[in-house]
Amino acid sequence: MITKLCTDIRYFTKRQDLEKYILGKKKNQVYIVGLDFHTRQNKDTYFIHSNYIHNEGVIKEPTKNSKALNASKTFMIGTLNYR
Repeated sequence: MITKLCTDIRYFTKRQDLEKYILGKKKNQVYIVGLDFHTRQNKDTYFIHSNYIHNEGVIKEPTKNSKALNASKTFMIGTLNYR
């Protein structure tokens, strides 16, 4: 996913180095951070968000089961891309 959507790709083995790198970049940027795990390729879609319902914090849930997503009356979506 990162190689398809991002430019200026870097690898770090220490979290502190990752943080130092991000703090040295322009403000108001969006980053995709990959970990040691691979994304699954399947037919499900997921809604990843900071869940305001019950103050759960950031969660990943199937879109069909998301109370927050399904309660919305309108939707705006954009594609993350690079320049």
